Amino acid sequence: MEFLRPSGAWALLALIPVILLWILKKRAKREDVPSLLLWKRMESEAPQSKPFQKLRSRLLLWLQILMVALLTFALMRPATTGGTQGDAVLIFDLSASMQAVDSQGVSRLERAKKKALQMLDGLRDADAVTILAAGAAFEQPVSRTNDHALARRAIENLQPENGGSDMEGALALARAMRRDIEGLRVYVFTDDASLSLSDGAIAAVGEPGENRALLDATMQPESGSAFARVKNYGAACDATLECYSDGALCDVRTVSLAAGEETGVRFSLPENAETVTVRLADDDALAADNVRYAVREVAAQRRALLVTSGNIFLERALGLDARMTVDLAAPGDAQTAAAYDLYVYDGVLPETLPESGAILAVNPTGEVLGVSTSFREALLKGLTGAGFQMKKKGAVLISVRDSDKQEAIRIGERFEALGFDIYATSGTANVLNRHMVATNSIRN
Repeated sequence: MEFLRPSGAWALLALIPVILLWILKKRAKREDVPSLLLWKRMESEAPQSKPFQKLRSRLLLWLQILMVALLTFALMRPATTGGTQGDAVLIFDLSASMQAVDSQGVSRLERAKKKALQMLDGLRDADAVTILAAGAAFEQPVSRTNDHALARRAIENLQPENGGSDMEGALALARAMRRDIEGLRVYVFTDDASLSLSDGAIAAVGEPGENRALLDATMQPESGSAFARVKNYGAACDATLECYSDGALCDVRTVSLAAGEETGVRFSLPENAETVTVRLADDDALAADNVRYAVREVAAQRRALLVTSGNIFLERALGLDARMTVDLAAPGDAQTAAAYDLYVYDGVLPETLPESGAILAVNPTGEVLGVSTSFREALLKGLTGAGFQMKKKGAVLISVRDSDKQEAIRIGERFEALGFDIYATSGTANVLNRHMVATNSIRN
């Protein structure tokens, strides 16, 4: 047996006032009496001016001592060896499916929070906790803290999102931390039955529920109709779909769905409809996928710049789209090009890439181009393609302007979780240290 909170032993100090109450005499009270005849035998006893008396064994005294001992024992939180011990990483799936509710009306994320809080209560005071929230992009609300009250608040404040979860990114960070922290345990709270881990534990949440989902909705104004796809994730049932045009109900359709079946539904629209909302009329386990929206598409003319030395085949391929206006530029004129929706570089790349628009590199000449929907992923691809080797440990210097200091906190937390020593200029260091990111200040 061991004690998760040894500091609870301070409660034994409560024995001091208990003992004092039993050895302190009651102060003598002066009273006027008509005769001293009955008081003479009291003269042989100790005078009442002495404040203390001999401690005698009393049942009530022993009961009070026992009560203090039991209270102290409880505050020290005894636990048997083999339970939850050591530093831990708690990863939460915040995808849309975690909003699904069970037969008692409790969401899967709430079930996950309850399990995590019970696990948190079983940790020792010195055990550090890291919390990773795997939403569309994973975040790190808490990094290696033994302030369990802070970790509890972070867990309670988690909210599900309406998209997927970057579980892969969160697990990658947790595994990187395990390489530097011996005995680090990883727990994943998710409803993804397909997820399996050999280096962590999965706290599965969620029970099978009846759910129908609208996969998408589109407008087809040329035919005066709208189209939606619905899928049944439960037992065979009838699903009623309502279609609203510009906020007014315009059509209702009922379809029969077998278990696991996906089907399309067509609705009639009034003329000049601009927006469409399709809803599932019946409640199910997940409300987030019961509605889809569509708007009338306006054919927009796009501009593309083709930088080439004479690739006529590429020029003709781009010209097949009637909505695309293609301008040609020689490789030497690419740097001075105006703003375009699409830049196509054939066998050449400018020294400075455009700040807006999409970029397509065809037959690059050796330069590395990282392309992605996010800056950080594109940067990582570019650096990796150029042969840059990312260090897994060491030190990092952070110095940012005031407007970027809040973003630097998240970056610092991640470097700290990976075991890096952090150095920063004085202003940045003050902000990081105030947010519990251990940082060494250097002179500007």
